[in-house]
Amino acid sequence: MADNQKFCTSCGQPIAAGARFCASCGAPVDGAAAGKGAPAQPSGPAPKLALRDILIVAGVLVLVTAGYLIFARPGQPPAPPQSQAQAQMQGQMPGQIADDPHAGTDMAGAMANMQLPTDYNSLVQLGNQTMDSMNFPVAAECYRRALEIDSTSPEVRIDFGACLHSMGLPERALEEFRKVLNMVLFNLGIVFSDLGPVDSAKVYFNKYLTAAPNGRAADRARELLKQIGG
Repeated sequence: MADNQKFCTSCGQPIAAGARFCASCGAPVDGAAAGKGAPAQPSGPAPKLALRDILIVAGVLVLVTAGYLIFARPGQPPAPPQSQAQAQMQGQMPGQIADDPHAGTDMAGAMANMQLPTDYNSLVQLGNQTMDSMNFPVAAECYRRALEIDSTSPEVRIDFGACLHSMGLPERALEEFRKVLNMVLFNLGIVFSDLGPVDSAKVYFNKYLTAAPNGRAADRARELLKQIGG
């Protein structure tokens, strides 16, 4: 065999003179090496480079996925800041007072020492907020103190009664709701005394006095009844 015999750099097989491609593996002859037994040596770094590239791509995908989960997912809205009163009664849920017959007295004592606003509007506002968040004991105390300042709002008294009912105090809730009904009866008497017939006004004034003979408007109802001949 001639000394200038060429061998394929891919498979190491002899290549015929003038051939442009290896007859064994089809590799181009341009890079064929002269000399006997010169099979192509596999490139060592190539597999490592490919593996490294795969690991880099995988790492990028993990980072992108983690970033999406952290930043793209809608998170929970931040909780509103609690007032001192809300924090003081955190965890008090409806029914706990009903489970303990002595809890009503204990709760009243705890409420009396609670730091709450002192003006009517702030008390009502805090009562509404704590009622919406189902913190009924704090809301009830806010409404109670607001009613001590001004007892003429039926809305505040109704909310007070609703809180008492949710706290497991149905009898106290009925007491507040009856007060609202009494206010309605008295005001119906006022309206009918202005519009006529006065007989309807007499009916409602008498219903009010029957329900609340010592009510806040009882003296006024009796006075109006005298004026209309009742």
